[in-house]
Amino acid sequence: MKRLSLIFLLPHFFSSYAHSFDFPQTPSHTINEKSMKFELKVKSFQSMGAYDDLGTSYKFGSSDNFRKDDFRLNFTYGFARSLDISSSINLRMNSSKTATYQGSIFGAESLRISSKYKMRPLGNFLFAWNIYYKMTLFSSPKEANPTRALTLGDGGQEVGFDLIGSWKVSQSLAVISSGGYKRPPGGLSSEIPYQLGLLWEGKSWGLQTGVKGNFSLKQDPYFQDPQNKPGLEKPNNSPSQLYNSVNRSLMVGHAGFMKHFGRWGVGGNFEQVLSGFSTDIGWSIGINLVWQSEGLSKRKRKKKKFKEYDLDAIITKVSPRGGFVKLDKGYNEHVEKGMKMDIYESDFRGRNVLVGVGVVYETKPNWSILKIIKKYIDRPLKPGLIVRGKL
Repeated sequence: MKRLSLIFLLPHFFSSYAHSFDFPQTPSHTINEKSMKFELKVKSFQSMGAYDDLGTSYKFGSSDNFRKDDFRLNFTYGFARSLDISSSINLRMNSSKTATYQGSIFGAESLRISSKYKMRPLGNFLFAWNIYYKMTLFSSPKEANPTRALTLGDGGQEVGFDLIGSWKVSQSLAVISSGGYKRPPGGLSSEIPYQLGLLWEGKSWGLQTGVKGNFSLKQDPYFQDPQNKPGLEKPNNSPSQLYNSVNRSLMVGHAGFMKHFGRWGVGGNFEQVLSGFSTDIGWSIGINLVWQSEGLSKRKRKKKKFKEYDLDAIITKVSPRGGFVKLDKGYNEHVEKGMKMDIYESDFRGRNVLVGVGVVYETKPNWSILKIIKKYIDRPLKPGLIVRGKL
């Protein structure tokens, strides 16, 4: 039996609407410093046929069926502003049916730890390095005449890394990509995983589509003699080619969405195997449930700097469309053209709430005009709000 193994780069769809997530978020972003994220992922893969080691496809017979169900719980912590660490445990159930066998196996499949480091942006480009280590929680020795009815997968240790990139096309649209290296368990050939796709984000919605998969480095010692490769389970018990592969390669098309409700998020995804070698033909569907604390978000960092301002002013007038405001101070009070200033409102508890940010568009001796460039919360601008800036 042979194995389908992908490094899934599930998008982190977060929005400013939720206040727990900075916007925008792509796979090359890390979560907020001191933020905690819990994610439950349930995914079911249904095999319809297989590709042999030469890439020839065939459909399963009417009496054959194979399904793989994964249940993963993931925890991520924002260790620093550009660094997060993650750990996860995965439970798996494989169900198989042939003309001579019908059964299933369920158990703890693997533990995984990973870390992502976000690099400095290069214009509209953002890159991050991701490294991981995975250890299976079961044993699957290879035997010339295996006696095991079914296996959970390829047993052993797996390591890998990815360079993840994103290119921001517009405020809501980004091109995402990745490439790297992984060494699968069980003596399988090393692989180069890849991904290319589009990510769209609204205030509380996120959509992603694209292709992903891997290229084999063709290091399997049984490449010239795949029929004599030792097996993991009884050969007639499963029609699947997911495990114990011979130079596995594949391409998968995928689409997914994420919807946020405050600190909670609910998402789903669909995947279809498009081509491959030594793997299964099939499709999968998955659902995600996410909860994330805010941590040190941009909003909190702005609030933390509240006492570091050198000057303040009061809004005296707001333009009809809210794009400009007039301040009661000008260059006599050191308000200079091009200066960035933050807009605050005091709530009923006396707390200062960051409303937005603007840049000084025009300045006179005793007044100035501020152009609004971003709003953090959906509150109308009005006379009396406080504006603060640094010299």
